[in-house]
Formats: sequence, structure tokens, C-alpha cells
Amino acid sequence: MFKEITIIGLGFMGASLAGALKSKKSDIIINGFDINQKNIDFCLDNKFINKGIKINCGYCSNNSENKLADNNSINFNTGINIININDDINRNRLNKNINNFDLNYLPAGYNPLKSDIAILCIPPKVILKFLYDNKNFLAKFSLITDIGSIKKEIISASKKNNLKNFIGSHPMCGSDKSGAENADTNIFQGKTCIVINKKCNDTTINSKDNLNNLNKTDSNCTDNSVNYEKTTSNNYSNDLTDSEKIASNDYDINSGNYYSGNSADIEKISLFWNILGMDVIYADADFHDYIVGYSSHLPHIVSFCLSKTVLDIADANLPLNSLKYISSGFKDTTRIASSSENIWADIFLLNKSNLISSLDNYIDNLNKFKVLLVNNDEDALKLLIAEISKQRKMLG
Repeated sequence: MFKEITIIGLGFMGASLAGALKSKKSDIIINGFDINQKNIDFCLDNKFINKGIKINCGYCSNNSENKLADNNSINFNTGINIININDDINRNRLNKNINNFDLNYLPAGYNPLKSDIAILCIPPKVILKFLYDNKNFLAKFSLITDIGSIKKEIISASKKNNLKNFIGSHPMCGSDKSGAENADTNIFQGKTCIVINKKCNDTTINSKDNLNNLNKTDSNCTDNSVNYEKTTSNNYSNDLTDSEKIASNDYDINSGNYYSGNSADIEKISLFWNILGMDVIYADADFHDYIVGYSSHLPHIVSFCLSKTVLDIADANLPLNSLKYISSGFKDTTRIASSSENIWADIFLLNKSNLISSLDNYIDNLNKFKVLLVNNDEDALKLLIAEISKQRKMLG
């Protein structure tokens, strides 16, 4: 089914995805787009991709060399492909600030129509802008998905731009590391991927299942009595105009959810992640953002705060070699505190309503421990720890 694909973004996740696919299907043709030539070169050298396409960052740098697009590169901000910057026609094309990839100026041998699927492996905030700036180019693909960890605004952006070929995905895996050179081709194996589907939050298709029944997804995904409060959009997209931001009429009143796609496309996306050894579960975009606010975004804030709390004290006592007293448990718990500030600040703000709710609950639980300690209540403390320990063990 998947003979040729396109991956836009060859950082850690994009390179890991390309390498993982090649390890599963060595004959698959993979086209890789990135703004960083080092990422492209790494993926080519390791045979993760068959063709590397440089995306130029346009006028994002004061460096005069970066202001001009390289040969056979694509302008990330305007979506313009430049074949030869010394050609006056192409220079004029750059100055017109066209907002879409021009299929007539894509590198020789590349055609999005040939890709069975395109995967946006770029940060959520970049995905939002990319959907608007390059909607005509993206519309040429038969199917598009992404790996963004927020879904409501991304799904809304795809709908605003009439990208009926877009199905949202979120592979639940990652790393505090970045860059193609840190790629982990086993990162998807045995992990879970959430695929966005209308009114659905309980159906699971694992990598060993037959997907023939997935066409019945809509009937399986009836409303469930999920106990969560629906939140309105955060409208956090500083680089978007007011008309590009999520609007109230993007909310599907009939289902009460943001959603995308049809059963056939959802089946194909599910099979794609299954090939990588992932178990696929389904959720509407609203529920997705709510639950990952607790299960993914909150743990990152907790890790940042715990790291700061301990290391501030360690820094204050450096003359005593206090860093030697830090345990391996602390290092394991705070591994994700090494994550990118740019990516995670955007994620936190894009999902701030759900995250604030999860922080309130977390602070309440911290205060429970604090009260028990203040009251020296050993029995209640043991009971609370035992209850939490039992819950955690159920997770495996």
C-alpha cells in the first residue's frame, strides 16, 4: 500500500520515522524535506531517505547568504521553490511572496502526487503556519497526517484550508534529544499512536490485528460518557492572523468535537502506524488535548519544576560538591527536563486551558502530602502512598 511517502521535517522524530520505515519496508521510497542540510545529509548517508529536499528559511536570518534560497530549495516561509537564484524570473518569483509550493518548480523527479502519504514531522506551532502557507501544495497529496501533540487547533487549521486529505495523528513517543543524528529507529515499536476520529475514544487496533473491520469505526465510536470538561480554544498562535486562528464555527456542534477524515482514510493512517509496530487508539481532538494535557504535558512541567527545585539548591551548595549527592532516581525522573524550550513553551500555550486544569489537580495532590506531613499522620500517609502505588502498578 505504501510505495512512496514524503516526510516534512527530518529532525529527531522525522529521521526516526524514516529509519524505522526503511527497517520495516526496505523498498519504500522516502522523500525528506528539511531546513537543515545536516539532517538531510545524515538521513541520506544512513539510507533513511531516497531523496533529500532542502527547505530554505527565507528571510529568517540577517545573514545575507541565508536570505537567498539555495538551488533546488524551497522557501519555508513563502513556499517558493528556487531553481536558480541567478535567474531573474525566479528572483522576481521570490519577491512576489507567493504563499504556496509551485509544483512547476519542485526538484526534478519529485511529485507529491506520487506519495501515498505525507507526514508533517515539525513542531505543532510550525504545523499550524505550514498548513496555511502551503495549503495548495499539501492539497496535492492523497493523504496527510502529522505527529503534533496538540490536535484541536491543527485539525481546525486543516478544515479552514479545506484539506480534506488530512487526518491528525499523535505517536505517543519521543525524546529529550533533537536532531537527525540522535534518531532512534526503534522508538515507535510497541508504543501507542492516537489517530483522530469523530466521537471516538475507546476503540483500539493493535499492530497484530486485522484492519478489515476498521471501516466500521464510525459505528463503533459512539458517544461515551467521558468525564472531562470541554474547553474553548486557547487561540495561541502569535504568527497567525485573526482570520487564521481557530474560530467558534470550527467546532462541530452535532458531535461536540473537532474531528477529521473518513473511515477509509482513517484505516489507511492506522495501517501506516501499525506497520511501525504501533498500537492505534482513537480519540476526538477535544478529548485528545484534554487527556495529553494530563498524561504528557503536565509531566513535562513537573519535570521542569522538580529539576529547578533540586538544582537551585545544588547550585547554592556547589562548594560542598552537592551534585555528587544527586541520585539516579532524580536523573531518571527529570530526563525530559532537558527538552527544547521552544517546542515545549509552544505546546504548553497551545493547550493551556487543559494544562492549567491538570496543574490545579496536581497542586491539590501535592497539598495532600504536605498536610499529612504537617500533621505527622503516618497512617494516612501510608494509605495514600499505597493507593497511588497500586494505581501505578496497574499501568505496568
